[in-house]
Amino acid sequence: MLMYQVLIRAGLDPTAPIVFVWEGVTNYLSAHAVDDTLATIRRFSAGQDTTLIVTYIDIRALDDPSPFPEAHRWVKAVRDAGEPWTFGLDPRSAMQYFHDRDYRVRSDVSTKDAGQQLFSGSRRK
Repeated sequence: MLMYQVLIRAGLDPTAPIVFVWEGVTNYLSAHAVDDTLATIRRFSAGQDTTLIVTYIDIRALDDPSPFPEAHRWVKAVRDAGEPWTFGLDPRSAMQYFHDRDYRVRSDVSTKDAGQQLFSGSRRK
């Protein structure tokens, strides 16, 4: 519970709604580390109005060959940099994955779909 105490000292108000943003991290962790982190966030937010925003890679990006045209280049680049991708989820079962860990998924949007939503009507891609 040391982390909780650190957050309290840093100004976390345990009575206020909490938003955890966990972006661009899970793909570098082991499945065990992801589970531990999700459990820790659950403990911090027990009984509170809490939102977790998390990104993950599609596990199929780690396959060789991958169904994603650029995946091989990205996987190789991070591996060559000494930071290999080690974890991903299948989007078809991600909701169940989070449900099994006592989370309720409000939405699960791919990067491609999010980009189309955010940039529709503009010249940006």
